[in-house]
Amino acid sequence: MAGKTGGVENEEVKAEEEEEEDDDDSDVSFDLSHEDEETIICPWIEEDDVPQLLLPRPCHDLIVSFNLLMDLIQVYETVTTYYRLIQITPFLFEDFCAAMRVESTTKLVADIHIALLKALLRDDEEQQTLYAVTETS
Repeated sequence: MAGKTGGVENEEVKAEEEEEEDDDDSDVSFDLSHEDEETIICPWIEEDDVPQLLLPRPCHDLIVSFNLLMDLIQVYETVTTYYRLIQITPFLFEDFCAAMRVESTTKLVADIHIALLKALLRDDEEQQTLYAVTETS
């Protein structure tokens, strides 16, 4: 009797598996073929009637030349990002540009220079780096 019950159970399991397989084979079919590429609508490519973008005139109120501007921005961003580490008071970009424009040394440039040198010396002291006389020249 146990053999008959096991056989019935096996038949039921097989019937359930076949039903699951039938569910997987649904009537919905996906067409993977593409239509002509000419019929595809891409709004960012198709529009030939887009007017030219008019940009505002660049700002001319900075007192430095444009070929030095990116270098000044790089130095300014570095100093203002690490102002706590190098122990310097934050300052305005316009003040930095004015200090760089002057031919003589200004207090701001001197403060930045000294603060960076002190930060380098602090780092050397923390790492216990010693320089000999022959290494400094």
